[in-house]
Amino acid sequence: CAGCGETAFTVLYQRGGDLHAEEAFVATTDAFSGYGRVVTCTTCGLVRLSPRQKWSFLEKAYADSEDPLYLEEYDGRLATSRSLLKLCEKHVHPGRMLDLGCGPGIFLDAAKGRNWETHGVEPSRWSVREAHRRGHGTVLEGTFERTNYPDGHFDLVTLNDVIEHLNDPHSLFKEVRRILKPGGVVMIYTPDIDAKVARIMGKWWWGLRPAHLYYFSERTLTALLKGEGMRVVHSSHHGRTFTFGYWITRMRGYAPPLVEAASWLATKTRIGKIPLPLNTFDSIVMLAVKP
Repeated sequence: CAGCGETAFTVLYQRGGDLHAEEAFVATTDAFSGYGRVVTCTTCGLVRLSPRQKWSFLEKAYADSEDPLYLEEYDGRLATSRSLLKLCEKHVHPGRMLDLGCGPGIFLDAAKGRNWETHGVEPSRWSVREAHRRGHGTVLEGTFERTNYPDGHFDLVTLNDVIEHLNDPHSLFKEVRRILKPGGVVMIYTPDIDAKVARIMGKWWWGLRPAHLYYFSERTLTALLKGEGMRVVHSSHHGRTFTFGYWITRMRGYAPPLVEAASWLATKTRIGKIPLPLNTFDSIVMLAVKP
């Protein structure tokens, strides 16, 4: 267990599938089944995928991944990014920020518009090209552990739907703490395995994906942050904005014929393009401060 080192676990959910399928490693996917065996640590309660893919495979998969459909929901993703930044700015003034796993740079677009000096790290070559093309020249290609930012360099570090994909949460937060200024903030946005909707849906919850190595709750994420000397200052469930058509297509894995009919109707009547802010109360946003 990355949380406490315990080896004992109990099986929470299991659905067989190909953990090496390429479609599992892009954000715009409705491949929510076949996520393997999800287990809970018997000591600290951190939930993880076990067994899982080798990290060398995952690094290559993310480096090679391309997701042009991601930008089709630009307006909604930008609106979500702005709302998350407003939360951050209640605890830290705009300064120098780093977005880990920044993709093609939509969160950085929102931050630039709010007077932040923006930086990013992203493993996908395609995403880095897109970010550079759109004016984010400070985005580095690769993984966070291979960067070498100075101590106390950033006012804000953000991880949007990223931490659940990473190999070693403890090392991540240790490094994040090092590069944050005193009083700096880290923001984590991730699926909440302990949310009411997640518990009700059980093994059918849409947050269960083969690309997710860890599943966090408010309790386990707080414990990891406190273990690295961070002070949690905010925790809540936060919604997202997508078009009506996009929300419909995310349900394809549950009822394909019904979703196909609804998608056809949404396209024909143009209601599919209407932006729809929606909070399913199973994505947690947590902010922590470096003392």
